[in-house]
Amino acid sequence: MLQDRLTLGALITLDVHARDVVQQLVDANVAHTTDFEWASQLRYYWRDNVWVEMVQACIAYGYEYLGNTPRYAACLALDLDHSYKEITNHAAEALCSPVLPGKACT
Repeated sequence: MLQDRLTLGALITLDVHARDVVQQLVDANVAHTTDFEWASQLRYYWRDNVWVEMVQACIAYGYEYLGNTPRYAACLALDLDHSYKEITNHAAEALCSPVLPGKACT
């Protein structure tokens, strides 16, 4: 009974996350696979094996399985688009930060 509840909770969490991602893509008017909003999503493809892609990265899936355990706020942890934008914003700020006192990005 407990295992069934864990399974159902995990499925609902993943389904709600998928629904939210699809809504974000619709709201952003994503029409092409080259749009950043689509490219920044973690995607799985079947070729001769399972491949995982995100932005320009493409790696073979290693068939990891964490088991059917409780997932605490998995939806929030998987907001990769937000994370990628945060990383790029911090990188841009670092490039324009003063190297020495009195110096500024021009």
